[in-house]
Amino acid sequence: MVLPVNRAKERYLKAIKRLGRAEAYYECGKLVYTGGVKAVAECLKSLKKKVPEEKWSKMWAKVYEETKIIERSREILEDIVAEALKSLGFDVKTDEELPAKGRKVEVDVWAVKYINGAPFRIYASCKNWSKEVDVAVIDQEIGRVQRLCQPPHLKILVAKSLTKDAKETALSNEFLVIELEKKASAENAEVIRKVVYDKLRKIVEKKIEELLEKEIKEIKKSDT
Repeated sequence: MVLPVNRAKERYLKAIKRLGRAEAYYECGKLVYTGGVKAVAECLKSLKKKVPEEKWSKMWAKVYEETKIIERSREILEDIVAEALKSLGFDVKTDEELPAKGRKVEVDVWAVKYINGAPFRIYASCKNWSKEVDVAVIDQEIGRVQRLCQPPHLKILVAKSLTKDAKETALSNEFLVIELEKKASAENAEVIRKVVYDKLRKIVEKKIEELLEKEIKEIKKSDT
């Protein structure tokens, strides 16, 4: 189980105290001005020597396991969304780094399907969190999409829930939001999979229909 923030912070502060309190860390940091980063690293290593290696290895293993739990949780929802889009005929990639203005942007799920010879692209962000997605996260997603060299035709955010402001901001920026009401897990994966597939099918079919109607109107307009 992932530790609550207050518990994790408490444990971290105790570890620092065992190494000589925060002042010892600050003193190491000051060495950057005289000996550079290497001097800082050596100083920090000397602090760690005050705690037995076995103790450090146990702490590392604990953090590693907690990180893996979070990673598996994230992957469950990504896999569910990816499978749903594959079932709808899309070529799907997960955790894909896409060309963007500046550095590349990593996308949770990127799906492409050719319709009348033209690519139809979907950007899906999966937030398998216990907490609500807030507006700051939506602002980040908007920025990420704007930087992509190939903009998606459909932007989707899948999460347990969003705050009111977050949902309003997402919708006003043409994100389609799927709220699951619960966090996806191995225990409820089949239920979540059905919910996600049904919602994605309706969303995708409607969007493709709109694009085809627009294409037909443009053809008719060019013929007149």
